Amino acid sequence: MTADPPLLGTSGGPAVIRHQLAERAFDAIATGVGDGTSVRALFATERSQRRVLLRAVLDAARPRPDAHGPLVAVDEVWDLLVRAERSDPAETARVLYQPQTGIWATHVLRRIRNLVYDDAPLWADVGYLHAMAAAAAIRCGLRFRLCVPLRQGAAMLPTLGYARLPVRDAWETVEVAVTARGAVRCTSRSGTTVDIRRPLDLDTDDSAGWTPCTVLHARAGRGALSVVLDDIDPYRHILRPSRPARLTPAALRRWETMLTQAWSLLVTEHPEQARGLSTGLSVLVPLARAERFRPRSASSGDAFGSLLLSEPDDAVQLAATLVHELQHAKLGALMHLFDLYENDSRNLFYAPWRDDPRPLGGLLQGVYAFFGVTRFWRRQRQVAAGSRSVLAHFEFALWRQQVAHTLRGLLAAPELTGLGRRFLDGVAIVLAGWLTEPVPGNVAQRAAAAAMNHRAGWRIRHLCPPADAVEALARAWAAKVAVSGPVPPSDMRPDPAARLLDTRSALTRLWLADRDAFRELQRCDGVGRRVSGATAADLAYVSADYPSARQLYLSDLADSPDRPDAWVGLGLTAQAVGHKLVAQAVLTRPELVLAVSRAVAARTGRRPHPWDLADWLGGCLRGQGADAL
Repeated sequence: MTADPPLLGTSGGPAVIRHQLAERAFDAIATGVGDGTSVRALFATERSQRRVLLRAVLDAARPRPDAHGPLVAVDEVWDLLVRAERSDPAETARVLYQPQTGIWATHVLRRIRNLVYDDAPLWADVGYLHAMAAAAAIRCGLRFRLCVPLRQGAAMLPTLGYARLPVRDAWETVEVAVTARGAVRCTSRSGTTVDIRRPLDLDTDDSAGWTPCTVLHARAGRGALSVVLDDIDPYRHILRPSRPARLTPAALRRWETMLTQAWSLLVTEHPEQARGLSTGLSVLVPLARAERFRPRSASSGDAFGSLLLSEPDDAVQLAATLVHELQHAKLGALMHLFDLYENDSRNLFYAPWRDDPRPLGGLLQGVYAFFGVTRFWRRQRQVAAGSRSVLAHFEFALWRQQVAHTLRGLLAAPELTGLGRRFLDGVAIVLAGWLTEPVPGNVAQRAAAAAMNHRAGWRIRHLCPPADAVEALARAWAAKVAVSGPVPPSDMRPDPAARLLDTRSALTRLWLADRDAFRELQRCDGVGRRVSGATAADLAYVSADYPSARQLYLSDLADSPDRPDAWVGLGLTAQAVGHKLVAQAVLTRPELVLAVSRAVAARTGRRPHPWDLADWLGGCLRGQGADAL
């Protein structure tokens, strides 16, 4: 890989670079092999993307007086960046190409174009460029003086740390200067100073008022991983700038331990993914602890190399999450180079890993991410033992099924370009082999039920059946006559309040992995306070106490006839006990069952019995199946 061209002066633009990706590299990325080489190639393109964004900010901010405020003009800052790069290109690159730069640049451009609102003055956001220039100059050993934003008492020097100074106003400036002895002095408008004696030593907090960045190191065999655990940079989060939120020492130790263990697992058992992560991952942004088996993670195409994630349950979960987000990063970089689908598509699709409908681009990202997750669990089930092995079999069986279901629909989408179809064909070829691999019978059944649970839960919340078909069925029910003939497909009407579609899947994971914890959950009062969205009926269903589950779901529907989760739970219970007609109706067209129940109540003044209605509708729908998602 050739060296990056230098940034140009204030009157020029970024140098023209033509990136190419060999056909075999494109195909390797699709099939998930050769990750180290492919990520290095993609990272080179992301550096070019970052330079273009930097130049766009410069051009957009230059004519705006409110983009400068009390700070010097952006042209002067650009000149300092050019000076730093000429002195030490590698150290300057560490600042310019950090993932937070991409989030910051896109945020500033959206603000200037009035696409987002922020209560901070525009100059405070634009001034992150000044902070980057100061950090680059410090890294290069240059002498300089420059004012940078002081955001609510914190002056960030990207990749180094932040100084804390008392403030009169939420938005002020602080002067950063390098002393004759090479130390850094930050001086507020009130004259308060913070001296940073060793700014490049990220492992030592040696100055009052100075908090260095945290870097975690992990090593296993010949593989090494070093990442910034970023809890301080204002642009570490995707949606909006954030204040520093330092981890406690205990939380930091847990992250260090988890990362060390996860990296050892990846290097030992998943070496291709480890090579990709060592090249493409540079920043972890910690989020608050999530519920067990419900980790939260996110990444952005604007921030290649950065990953936001909640504190994991264990090292295996962390390793799986790292693989998941690496897939997102690779595909995001690839889509900066190639059009895999037409951008004018406004259609929304079912995504088996989300509560909400997704656009085509998001669905493509999800397929590729969970393709990588499936690969991870395929290997993990071969090396895990005991309950961990059972859980790995479950994850493999579930995600190969969900990816295959979604992939079939994606490959039929007319919006795909030729390259997009070629990319997904590569995924499909590998996945086809995995679909034939055996999984223990009981685990396979639970994975199939989990897939059906999510699909039915999504349908009942986001689809609406035709009103005339609903009324016809309600009249027929009231008249006690049978109905035959196909029911037209439902229309999508997204429900923005839909959430917690994974509740029964989370309980299933707990049942498979930690039976003692599950039984403790059964003994406690208020299961919904422990596992959001869970009910006593769900516990009975997951533990295979189907008579109790049926009665409890019916009781829930007697109290709240429109509860989507109770309707779907009733259908799953019917499927488990072999009542095909009830399962047919509730699991393939749950939105229709609920709509007819409401229509019957409106017509007769009382709700029909859920089981009886579903049994009757199952007969009406016999052989029809669900319309495609």
